[in-house]
Amino acid sequence: MSSSSRSSSLRPFDLFSDQRSESGSPGAPTQDGKLLCDSLAPLVNAFFSAQCEKTSPSSSRNSNGKQAPMAKYGFFAAMRSSANNSRQSYQVLKSQVVVAIVEGLGFAKGEVGVAYIDMLQPVLRLAQFSDSNSYAKLLAKLEVLNPAEVLLPDSAIGDDGKMHVLCTMIEEHFVHTEITSVSRRCFNEAAGLETIDRICLEECQDVRRSLDEKYYCLASTAALIDYLEKVQKSVFMAKSMRVVYEGSERSLIIGADTAKQLELMTSLKVVDNVECSLFGVLNFTCTYGGARMLRASILQPSCDLSVINDRLSAIEELLENAEGFNNLRSALCSMRDIERSIPMCIGESSEQTPRFAEYRIRQMTLLLHTLEMVEPLLHTLESFRNGLFLGYAKVLQDGRFVGILSTIRRYIQDDSLGRSGPLKGRNELCFTIRPNLNGLLDVFRKTYIEYVSDVEERIDFNFKEIILLSDKLIGELLSEMRRYMSCLYDLSEVISSLDFILSLTMRAELSNWVRPDFTDTLAISQARHPLMDSFDKSNFVPNDVYAGPDSRFIIISGPNMSGKSTYLKTVGMLQLLAQMGSFVPAQIASFRLCDQLFSRIGHNDSLESSSSSFMVEMKDMSYILNNFTNESLILIDELGRNTSEDEGYACCVAICERFMTSEAFVLLVTHYLDLVELDRLYPYVDSYHFEAPFDSARKQVQTSHKLLRGLHAGPAYGFELAEIAMFPQDVINNAKQLLEELRSKKKKQNEESSCQLRKQRAVMRLRHRLAQVIKMTDVENSVLMGYLNQLKESYLKEVDAIDSNAE
Repeated sequence: MSSSSRSSSLRPFDLFSDQRSESGSPGAPTQDGKLLCDSLAPLVNAFFSAQCEKTSPSSSRNSNGKQAPMAKYGFFAAMRSSANNSRQSYQVLKSQVVVAIVEGLGFAKGEVGVAYIDMLQPVLRLAQFSDSNSYAKLLAKLEVLNPAEVLLPDSAIGDDGKMHVLCTMIEEHFVHTEITSVSRRCFNEAAGLETIDRICLEECQDVRRSLDEKYYCLASTAALIDYLEKVQKSVFMAKSMRVVYEGSERSLIIGADTAKQLELMTSLKVVDNVECSLFGVLNFTCTYGGARMLRASILQPSCDLSVINDRLSAIEELLENAEGFNNLRSALCSMRDIERSIPMCIGESSEQTPRFAEYRIRQMTLLLHTLEMVEPLLHTLESFRNGLFLGYAKVLQDGRFVGILSTIRRYIQDDSLGRSGPLKGRNELCFTIRPNLNGLLDVFRKTYIEYVSDVEERIDFNFKEIILLSDKLIGELLSEMRRYMSCLYDLSEVISSLDFILSLTMRAELSNWVRPDFTDTLAISQARHPLMDSFDKSNFVPNDVYAGPDSRFIIISGPNMSGKSTYLKTVGMLQLLAQMGSFVPAQIASFRLCDQLFSRIGHNDSLESSSSSFMVEMKDMSYILNNFTNESLILIDELGRNTSEDEGYACCVAICERFMTSEAFVLLVTHYLDLVELDRLYPYVDSYHFEAPFDSARKQVQTSHKLLRGLHAGPAYGFELAEIAMFPQDVINNAKQLLEELRSKKKKQNEESSCQLRKQRAVMRLRHRLAQVIKMTDVENSVLMGYLNQLKESYLKEVDAIDSNAE
């Protein structure tokens, strides 16, 4: 399908914007619902309050020694924030993720155990891994989680604590995250295993096999659940929670500094501005889970090619099926309340209040509506060919969805959301439960009808009694439902994944992005910056990108404001987009899978650590040099410019030569014009420059933002400026003649010394092109022979040109 026809056929995509704002849609809160959310805010923690008043061995002291506020996490807060922001930006930035961390001691130094729960999507997740002294893996994981609170052993908070370095690094990287000390004895692996046995769903008991000898993540589990239950007064019912062990994931590692420089989550220009970031450009999600998955995929893209291609194929099919897209989008907007229902099902409170009861009744009616949408969603998914959608359909074929729906229908009336009248809201709540299940309830309802026009006090009394008795039956319903909890978790994951895929599809369609391929070469035709492509497409100049086995170190030069830094950011963002399974803004794009993305863009002092720009730069480069691999992508802007020219140039050359010994792809922007001479000395180096002609009429440099191949001779704008300043013409002419002689002499010397090297590079290029031909298994023989002849002719012409220039 052509892009033009596709665009016109996908006009119905715009319906999602209306659904997100309509207060009357089943998935969106009504005005009454918003008022109810506000009124229920004080009861957030009562919903999950514990029954015992034990003194916790956990200390809620933060790193400053202050007493932390009690019971900070709940689910009414999520309901209120979702009513205020339908694009999920607020919830994603202001998360309720609580993380417990412990590190091994002695010979186990560097072994880190992590346990965490997102209180808005309560799944207990565990991880254990070996980390470096810089805690690169842990900090990257915390960047993805964006935790509200981190729990550390109390020994880590004091000045003499064994984990003091870790505590300091977390404070520096996550300034909005609260760090809380917990008694070291709470980090107990035996207690952690008992906790998992107590709260883990029966279907997830196999997770224990993955936890053999995972002492540190088990210890973190014990401290985390102990803190949430005894300090935050949360209650997790037995056999109600999904527990997941996250093994070694094949994902692209991105540091916090790189994420900030590339504006992945927030804008550099406006603090906490999400819209003008890569996340803001891609975020068309309508569920909290979908937004969190999008965030995680941006900050931790996949390195698994099968996962990436499945997502790309799913997006491709959605772009060809506008009706299917709209059906999926409509279904998801009606099912997003599943995220609030799961916390309600796993928690319990003995404090029965009318407001708390109202919330549970409303959530149960919304859950009924959500489950009624499972079958239509299943039929829509079955109409697709992509394996990802068919896998989601298989999950929805679980017979337990029918069982849980029938269980709810025995208690909840089907039309409980459709009543109207002057007391619509109260009537819905009063008549939610079916009659003949509780005689006393029926009597009170009859009395309610008889006295509905009487004094308000009597109505309020009947209303409260009805709600409390209804909530008692809701409690019985929840007890019956808990054996179906596993399928509710599955449904929530399907909805989040679909929401994530639909969000990527929306951006690909709106901006006419293309599907990337994966080879051993980074080759992009007409690459566009994702943010500028969305906000200022008309003024952006696209450029080509190439890095491969024969050209893996790219030197880029040009004057200020010519587009060098933007070019680096474009390459980094497009690499991330491709590996998260998204289409990219380009005409044609091919990427090599990379395991780590490093960037050094910007030249700021660090006032907090009293470090100069050069010191900060050297620290950043030291980290990159100690951690990069042959599969890394490295983006460096203006290396060595923050010190004297001689020292900066020497450091720059030494660092470049270290990178050249590897197979990593490196893009280096520099003002050192002598550095481009590396192009003649090393076979894997290529030079590019941004042209910037001088406009004599306007007396200024004109930046075309166009990248050209070849060495940058350097500007001679000084002569033009001298003429404007009425400098003596004979002096200017003499200076021009001297410059021409110097450049001619240097050019002749370089050509004599590099003739043989250029011939070697021509042979090497031919070798790599032939190696790529071997991988072309699906190409016809006639096409293949034509391509081989073209390679031969190109090689002979290049060698002849080298010999001619030498003569």
